[in-house]
Amino acid sequence: MICKLQDLEQAILNYNGTMSVLFPLIKDKFMEEIMTNSKSGLHDGEENFMHEFCCFEDEYYSIKKDIILNHLTTIPVIDIGCQFGLQSEIFLDMEYTGIEAMEKVFLNNSCDNINYISDIFPNKEMDLSGKIAMAIMSLGYFDYAEDLETIQELSKAEIVYCTSTPEFIAKLKNKFKFCKLLNPTNVKKTRISSGVWKFSNHEI
Repeated sequence: MICKLQDLEQAILNYNGTMSVLFPLIKDKFMEEIMTNSKSGLHDGEENFMHEFCCFEDEYYSIKKDIILNHLTTIPVIDIGCQFGLQSEIFLDMEYTGIEAMEKVFLNNSCDNINYISDIFPNKEMDLSGKIAMAIMSLGYFDYAEDLETIQELSKAEIVYCTSTPEFIAKLKNKFKFCKLLNPTNVKKTRISSGVWKFSNHEI
């Protein structure tokens, strides 16, 4: 489990933008989860989705580092578009809920503090009030009407961490009093919004 600040800093230093630092450590654990909870194993194409986590790994490290530095580990985390929930390993010391439109085998699903919802977002049963919402490359790619509903729901969260299109980030800025780009001088990738944006109505 990567949850200590020094572990996260080392993981960020080791991450080169193409290869996962965490995946080799949890691969056997995840494959055991699949063998235990899935009759058919991974479907065609799912393995590619599984490896997509490697492309976003440093974003989750940056978020967890910010959470630790700002003493936010007691606030529940909602991970929108969590895929297989491989990143839940980084949040094992927190209350973590992943939302994923596709039904999948999820990592750490047996942990008491790790939960998953197979549904689209916004989810009518999910209240973001007082929670941390994370959306890494999962929102902002649909039509304008969907964006409006999504942003309205996100605005209820205590804190939002988001990587999306510049247009979606601009809309989020209009809903929150404070925003900042995490690690703006150390962004390894220039795609999309060039890093993780943090939003809140409290000074950050």
